[in-house]
Amino acid sequence: MVCPHCRGVAGVEPNAEFIFVCKLCGGPRIPTPRGSNAADSSLPLLRNVDSLRKKRAAMKGLSYFGIAGLVMAAVIGLPVSLFSVTAAAVILAVFGGPAAGMTFYGRSQVAKLSQQLSGSMDAAWSNTVSELMRSGTVKNATDLQRATNVDPQRAAHLFNLATVEFEVGSAHTGMRIEGAPVPLPEDPRFAALEARAAVEQQAEAEAAEAETNAAARGRVQ
Repeated sequence: MVCPHCRGVAGVEPNAEFIFVCKLCGGPRIPTPRGSNAADSSLPLLRNVDSLRKKRAAMKGLSYFGIAGLVMAAVIGLPVSLFSVTAAAVILAVFGGPAAGMTFYGRSQVAKLSQQLSGSMDAAWSNTVSELMRSGTVKNATDLQRATNVDPQRAAHLFNLATVEFEVGSAHTGMRIEGAPVPLPEDPRFAALEARAAVEQQAEAEAAEAETNAAARGRVQ
């Protein structure tokens, strides 16, 4: 299969972050059944992921360079401080200041790009799985596991991720997915939001009931 990034003919290998990557260039890939073009619509997203991956690598390099500068400033400044504190302070300011700035900026950009990478990769997979659903190739998580060679747990996650998008997209066509989404572990953050929403709804209902009762008593009087 031709890689959309390096255009080389190579297979894929598992990757902890991107699920699958090209064996030649390391770019993110989404394997699909032979003859399927389900991943074609996700190519712009995959290319964006690859671009973000390279930018993040550059920012990691910048942060490592900044750390090396801090170490160098400390190695030079500490011995000098035995003879002149002022000279040591100047060395730390000249070398350590810019190095600290590069380290901070690099690390902050790495965190930002990692979030963008995660969202873009999820979108690419969701889009591809939705296309596989529309073509009838995938009707449940087991079909997805067979079609893309992902592990069962990840297949369940990806299937649920794409189910919402597929259901929304097919709402006007009458297409349905076989079976219900595979249950995933509950997120405590969602549980907290649901509990707060339930409390707010109950408070609104009680307020509406009190207002109705007050109006009824007014009419009786």
